[in-house]
Amino acid sequence: MRRLKCEFLVVGGGPAGSTTAYKLAKGGAKVLVVDFKRKIGTPVQCAEFVPIQLYHQFKEFFDEEAIAQRVNKMVHFTPWGEVVSMDSPGFV
Repeated sequence: MRRLKCEFLVVGGGPAGSTTAYKLAKGGAKVLVVDFKRKIGTPVQCAEFVPIQLYHQFKEFFDEEAIAQRVNKMVHFTPWGEVVSMDSPGFV
């Protein structure tokens, strides 16, 4: 068994865990991310969407560096196979 040494263990490689791990590693920390999935990020299930109205209401709490992209439309893939496209201004 191989032993890994790290300063931080992040459990969950979703958007929040990956962002946390990235910021820690960027600051020089040794970080290990573990996730239940064999390949982190697939299939995409949640993109951590923040509606524009919520962003404006709580703007002072948002870190601008955490915004990956601006969004105008979203496509939802429902569990029953329906694909729904809608206008959804906000951020990921």
